[in-house]
Order: sequence, then structure tokens, then C-alpha cells
Amino acid sequence: MNFKKSVVFLVIFFFFYLYANGAVFVVLHTDYGNIKIKLFKKEAPVTVANFLRYVKSGRYNNMFFHRIVKKFVIQGGKYRLENGKVKKIKEYGKIKNEKGNGFYNVKKMVAMAHFDGKPNSASSQFFINLRNNVSLSDYAVFGRVVAGWNVVKKIAQLEVDKKAYPKKKILVKRWDIIDNN
Repeated sequence: MNFKKSVVFLVIFFFFYLYANGAVFVVLHTDYGNIKIKLFKKEAPVTVANFLRYVKSGRYNNMFFHRIVKKFVIQGGKYRLENGKVKKIKEYGKIKNEKGNGFYNVKKMVAMAHFDGKPNSASSQFFINLRNNVSLSDYAVFGRVVAGWNVVKKIAQLEVDKKAYPKKKILVKRWDIIDNN
């Protein structure tokens, strides 16, 4: 097989792996543009089902990334805007931590946040890794940003206060689910 055919084969294989094979994606429609995330439903079924429950119910509509730690993570899923007021997203409950599923907290990966050192305390909050964060091995990775990384980087550059809360709220107005099953 010559070089050109090898490259074409690899491109087709990568496309199939990324977009077919029963893949599920979500698209976040933000004030800065769209972010597309591939969800790892086979490797993190409980986490993906939980995440999609928030998306389908509309609880994530008008949410914003409430915590931005420069060159580390952006975190969302805790607050949303309702009628111009900041409201906590109503949680469904805690889920089992699916860490150790073969994915790691590296750049572009999406993981569930948990609290007080309790691995099984994740509910609605999630984060996107801005760099390789191998120290976050206790947090279950359930997706990867596959498009819109420029939007993630733009959000990550927002000015924040001393608690890492952004001074400007960039809304995720709505979500789309793309299910290739």
C-alpha cells in the first residue's frame, strides 16, 4: 500500500471511529460558539446516562461555566440563569464513580466533579480539562471535546475573581444530542 492510500485509510478509519460505531455526541450552543463532545457511553454508562438526563430535562439550558482555573479546568453544571437570576441547578442525586474506565484527565477530556474527597458524590457538575491533569485520577472521565476547542479556550480566558468565578457569564443556551445508534 502506498503512502497516499495509507493516509486515506487512516482518515477514513479515524472518521468511522470518531463519528460512527454507535457514538453519542452533545453540542453545547454557547454565547461564544459551539462545543461538541463525544460521550463514552460504553466505558462510562452510568455517568453518560446521568449527564444526558440533565441535558434532556433542560436543566443544563442557560447554565454557565461557574469556575475557571486558568490552565487547569473550566467547570459547569452548578448554576444557570433563570429570568435573569442565578439559580442552582436542581440535582437528581449522586452517582457511582466510574474512574478507571481506560480514560484519563488529559487535555480536552470531560469528567464529573465530586466533592469533599468522596468519589461517589458526583451529580450535576462536570469539568473540561485544559491540560493534562494526571493528579485528577479519582475523577471519572466520560467524554472528549472533538470540536470547538477554540470556544473552550476563549471561555478559559475570561476574567475571574479570587474564587475563580468568571466576572462575565457565557451561557450554554441549549444542547443538542447526536445519537448514531
